[in-house]
Amino acid sequence: MAAMLFLILLFTAFRIKVPHVAVARVTSAGPQTLNRLRNGTATVLADVKVRNPNAAAFRFGGGEATIYYGETVVGEAATPPGRAKARGTVHMSVAVEILGRSYPVCRGSRRTLNPGR
Repeated sequence: MAAMLFLILLFTAFRIKVPHVAVARVTSAGPQTLNRLRNGTATVLADVKVRNPNAAAFRFGGGEATIYYGETVVGEAATPPGRAKARGTVHMSVAVEILGRSYPVCRGSRRTLNPGR
């Protein structure tokens, strides 16, 4: 009987939702970033936020992210492990390495890369 009550609560009151991951902001070191990008690679900082809508804490492991511009891979990043409190948000600063050899071939890339933003 207790198991049945637990299952009913699990599927009704404790609906498990998927945490939301989003990039809040990306910042560069200014005009030097564009010069480094032309010479090979450049590193920018991304403010990544993980929002947990659940009633229990959410623990996540480290991972890797691939950044695309259209269909071209232009960057890579490693995300650290962490823990989001119940119905809370965690902000992390993640270093993103932009690969200069693939970025210039993207159509319209010069207009969208704004140093200092």
